[in-house]
Amino acid sequence: MTALTHNRSVVDEPSRAELLSMITLALWRLRRSALPLAMTGLGLTCAVMIICTLPLLQLVSTTAALRDLLRSTPTNADIVTEASSRTLGSDWYMGREAALNQPFAEQLAPYLQGSPQSFMQVGNLPPLSPYPLSSVASYTLTGIDMAAATSHLKLIAGRLPKEANGNEMEVAISQQTARELAKTPIGIGTLLRTNLRYQLDPASPEVHYATAELTLRVVGIFDASSANDLYWHDEPLNPVVEGLDPPKALHFPLLLPRQSILHMADQIAQAHTTSTELVMEKSFELTWYRHLNVSTISSQQLSDLNGHLRSLDAAYANHFGSNSLTGLSEVNLLGAVISYYNQPGILERLQNRLTVVNIPIYVVSSAIALLILFFVATMTSLLVEQQTPTIAILRSRGASGRQIFLTLVSQCLLLALSAALLGPLLALLLVTLFAPGLIPTSSMDALNALWPNPLPSLSLTPPFALGTIAISILVMMGALWGALRTNVLDQRYQLARTTSRPFWQRYYLDVVALVIALVAFLIADYISGYTDLLDVSTYLLIISPLRIIAPIFLVISLMLLFLRLFPLLLKGIAHLAQRGNTASPMLAFAQMTRSPQRPLQMLLLLAAACSFTLMSLIFSATQDTHLTDVANYQTMSDFSAQIVSIGQEPLSTTYQRYTPIKGVLSASLGYISDGTISQENTPARLFAVDTATFARTTLWNASNSTQMLSELTRTLATKSTSANLRQGLPAIVDDSTWNQLRLHIGSTFNLQGTATGSLSIRILVIDHVQHIQSLNNNTDPEINYANPLPGGLLVDFTALNRYLAQDSGQITTPNTLWLRTSDNSATLQSIRRALSNPDLSLVNVMDRRALIETLHHDSITLELLGMIMIGTVTALGLALFGNLISTWQSARARLTNFAVLRALGTDARQVSLILLWEQGTIYVSALVLGILFALLLTLMVVPNLVFTTTPVSGESSYLGNAEFYALQHIVPPRLVYPPSLFLALIFFVVICALAIVLMIRAVLRPTLSHMLRLNED
Repeated sequence: MTALTHNRSVVDEPSRAELLSMITLALWRLRRSALPLAMTGLGLTCAVMIICTLPLLQLVSTTAALRDLLRSTPTNADIVTEASSRTLGSDWYMGREAALNQPFAEQLAPYLQGSPQSFMQVGNLPPLSPYPLSSVASYTLTGIDMAAATSHLKLIAGRLPKEANGNEMEVAISQQTARELAKTPIGIGTLLRTNLRYQLDPASPEVHYATAELTLRVVGIFDASSANDLYWHDEPLNPVVEGLDPPKALHFPLLLPRQSILHMADQIAQAHTTSTELVMEKSFELTWYRHLNVSTISSQQLSDLNGHLRSLDAAYANHFGSNSLTGLSEVNLLGAVISYYNQPGILERLQNRLTVVNIPIYVVSSAIALLILFFVATMTSLLVEQQTPTIAILRSRGASGRQIFLTLVSQCLLLALSAALLGPLLALLLVTLFAPGLIPTSSMDALNALWPNPLPSLSLTPPFALGTIAISILVMMGALWGALRTNVLDQRYQLARTTSRPFWQRYYLDVVALVIALVAFLIADYISGYTDLLDVSTYLLIISPLRIIAPIFLVISLMLLFLRLFPLLLKGIAHLAQRGNTASPMLAFAQMTRSPQRPLQMLLLLAAACSFTLMSLIFSATQDTHLTDVANYQTMSDFSAQIVSIGQEPLSTTYQRYTPIKGVLSASLGYISDGTISQENTPARLFAVDTATFARTTLWNASNSTQMLSELTRTLATKSTSANLRQGLPAIVDDSTWNQLRLHIGSTFNLQGTATGSLSIRILVIDHVQHIQSLNNNTDPEINYANPLPGGLLVDFTALNRYLAQDSGQITTPNTLWLRTSDNSATLQSIRRALSNPDLSLVNVMDRRALIETLHHDSITLELLGMIMIGTVTALGLALFGNLISTWQSARARLTNFAVLRALGTDARQVSLILLWEQGTIYVSALVLGILFALLLTLMVVPNLVFTTTPVSGESSYLGNAEFYALQHIVPPRLVYPPSLFLALIFFVVICALAIVLMIRAVLRPTLSHMLRLNED
């Protein structure tokens, strides 16, 4: 035992001594390299912070979009269960309510707010006394939770009803009901009598009904203006008129506690029937309202919530779809978040839109992340490079490779640990400060996705933080591995003439990038040939990323290829400089030729930062302009609206309703209707326009047709006037219809189901255009749509009525209005108020300017612009920081050389010129390379990055998936080069000039004697 202990102590002594020596060496190097370590640690922490900002910012903005959508209308967050039955009783009701609640408890319990709100309506009860004014009046008993409704009713007289204990039930009525029910106004204490028919023996095959008289005492009269309270969900509190022709039926709602109705049913069933449940002659209605807890739902839960909603819908279909629950029929699950057949719910549509919008977001985020990782790799390699001379000296003086490796790794691990801990926390604070400017005021509570419990949001950051740290550690270990294999002589030789090649050259990463680009191009081209096998959403989500990835890797490949050839270019320039009369350029290019790695590294960082900055600014301006173009396309004019309840009258009379509105510059009337093309049984939309006013009133995108709209309407009017309408109604069709039916000029086809119902309209094709404004379809007939989108037909409104008159004796009236208005803000407010006047018979008014404002303040759009802002600042900041650090370190490494040059007679001006030639060549090359590659990325990537979004409310928010995906291609993006490009270039030049000045100052300060005293040799 003693021998073993002795041997172990002998083994442990060298290990302990080696550990102590490594700690001593680490502390010594920490004092000597405190500034480089601090700068590297600061850069690494900032890199982790920025890269962790991206998922947190996306979380906040998408949460704001989700909550904004659910709050855009009062009913968007409601889930409604409707059922009807003839069976009624306390035990029966509790059992059925529990059965209907169970799927909600299993699927949506974490997402619901409070308990469900229920209404029970027993209607069509005949009034017996007092005798009503209307001969077709009836009572509707509306059972509610009276305790919960207390704060939502404004009593005028009396009190709220209490639960019935005897044969008499207490009710409350509205003031209008009290006034209109009978000849004399109803007051507090008035007795209302009615009867209820029920089945005597529900188990008997023979059906026999009896009648029970119900006594209702009015104990309260309330103001029905409280019906506007969202609590009532538009349930009627005032009398409801039913029917258009007299005598019109009147239904008088009577409010009472729900338990009173159940108690009444129990009493009648126990006293007069053979069952414990009352089976009535007519069915009654049950409604439950449940509300999503919007303020606690985040975008992290969107996919899970959609899955649970689908499971809930399936559970209701399986359990209640076939009326398998005895006594309960017509169970319906309703709500904006519920999907119906092929029409997805609003949350599913939002998820589909996020899928499209995430393509540019992920691309921009990836570009920012790659730029940051490249910066981290550069900073780490600079840190190791700065310590390479020390490593060589330590190796020559007996230090082992393990000691040096572990010493420097411990320093890097310390920096990495600090950055990993501080970076996500700083990112959380940055998003908290930055996000309020990017989300609507109504959704400001989206910040609670971060606070007060930041752990769920911080759980998004570890992959980003650890990935950044891992890159730093790997680069550092690779650089250390190379540094440990050098000695003093090798280090001095490498300083004078570099023989090692950088990592990307040794492993031919430029060739790898080129192969990836070619493969992406080939896959995209291959898939484009099989579009008929893919639906439009799959096509878009596959092709768009490929069309973005391919040019990006092509640019990376070209950039690396240029850098591979750059040393050869430097040799050529150095050869030319040697023939010159001045020494400064000769010495500068000779130094760059001997040691090109540092210039290549800085050239790559600066060119990448420059190209990303310029492309981001162009994309931001292009996206902003594109949203305006989309709004113009959707509305067709400054204002568009549907006209309802208008009789047959001359067009001039109809125009007089709208043209006198102050601020209206031009108006145009038309008729829009959906129909079916008989030959193919495909949907089509007919646009019958007033050719005299349509062109000057509407907005027509240049991409819609090669001809001006005025020329098209003039041709349409001429052909419609001179045509023999028995041969067909002249029409201009869009390319979707033209391609699908394989039409040509002079073709005819039949259109059914538009202006005259079943009457078929013969269409004569006189021309075709690519798109008809506001119609969301695609011109490619090969793309497979789950739901076929309608083709478009443009006809003359007057010619349509002449065709209908001669064919059936019928004419149609305008149902659509377009207005061109003044841009004055005060006038616009006046126009908006005027268009809301019911006398104008307008519904679904679309305001182009309001739509533009909505699209530009959409949370997802602002998120993307915020990321671009972060990326731009990051690119410029990293270029500044990395350039200054690299320049400072390069100057320190060559201080002895420059001191010797000055001692040999070289003056300060010549030294400055040498540095100016060196750094100027790098910066000019980086600037030119950055501009060229930014232009290439702009032409090839930006058109595929631009996306089309829709508002969360209004007519455009109801676009189906097929229409939404088709809209991505209809309005082509127009590249916009903003003035901010020049500011970015000026800032870039200032950064470069500052770096040159700092390097010259660092080089000219020390003297030869000072440098010789500091030299470690």
